[in-house]
Amino acid sequence: MADAWRSIRAGEVAGRAADVVTVQRFAVSTRDPDVSAATVKEMFGNPIRFESDPARDFAFAVDGVVLDSGLTVATMLFPTAAALDSGELPDYTVSVMEGDIRWHGKDTVKRITAPFIVPPGTGTRLRWTSTRTLNVGFPADRLAPYTGGPNPSMAALNSENADTRVVEAVVRMLNATLLSAPDVLDDPLIHANALETLIAAIAATYPIVREATEHALSTALRRAIAYIDEHLAQPITVAAVAEAARMSVRGIQALFQRELGISPLQYVRRERLAAARAELLVATEPGVVALIARRWGFAHPSRFAADYFAAFGEHPGSTLREQPKAARDAMTADSGGGD
Repeated sequence: MADAWRSIRAGEVAGRAADVVTVQRFAVSTRDPDVSAATVKEMFGNPIRFESDPARDFAFAVDGVVLDSGLTVATMLFPTAAALDSGELPDYTVSVMEGDIRWHGKDTVKRITAPFIVPPGTGTRLRWTSTRTLNVGFPADRLAPYTGGPNPSMAALNSENADTRVVEAVVRMLNATLLSAPDVLDDPLIHANALETLIAAIAATYPIVREATEHALSTALRRAIAYIDEHLAQPITVAAVAEAARMSVRGIQALFQRELGISPLQYVRRERLAAARAELLVATEPGVVALIARRWGFAHPSRFAADYFAAFGEHPGSTLREQPKAARDAMTADSGGGD
């Protein structure tokens, strides 16, 4: 292996204890098919075998990173004709392949011209004259909430009817950004957002994932609203709502904005205002506006009054005063306050 060089850097980036990240960096250039196969297996987890054209020397180069979020990003170069047989992948891989490269299925041979997705539990066989591939791998469980069941088949994820331009753009962006700008790897938010961006692109592109996603998102929204309803009189954070919905903070914010047109905290404020109004409509004592406002988390009476007026077109005191006297008297009697 005298003609091979390899550099693997594993480093922990200083920061808050909860935000420490680990990055493995791979840089390999070799003419040895076995070294190439071992490198790919270390990065993506699947056994692999390369076959080269006997008339030409095999060559392989890769620049890649493996992040502790489970995201693997790798640009690979195969300048000579070769083939690969891949064992079953443990996770998903998405590849943008340049050059003349063909997938050999059970009963068909197909030239790859769009992003090529291989789901977990699936192997593949590819042949090429020369190619450069931009690859992204991610854990199977990250797409599971969107598919709502078993992993989609390779055929479903490589439908010729899908408009894959967004997925291709994201794969190219991740390879360009994470491999050429090492400083961004220091930020755990970059790790999380990079993976989330790819998942969102896949969920929006492929019909079988998109349909399951719509169901999953409606389920997530119901979970979030149920959590808010249950804890409406208690402090509520976006992080807690996201956890209840089994989504990321960014994901739950986008979901509320898309489905309801407001943020999660705006929804909480709206529901608390409605709860306060419901109490004012049955209140029997004057001077309870500030008490009710505090009960529902409004510490500043003037802010509560302004929000209340914006929501209902009247001030809280007006709601209290405009109750029919007979209704208030009846409620007082029911509570034992009558003569």
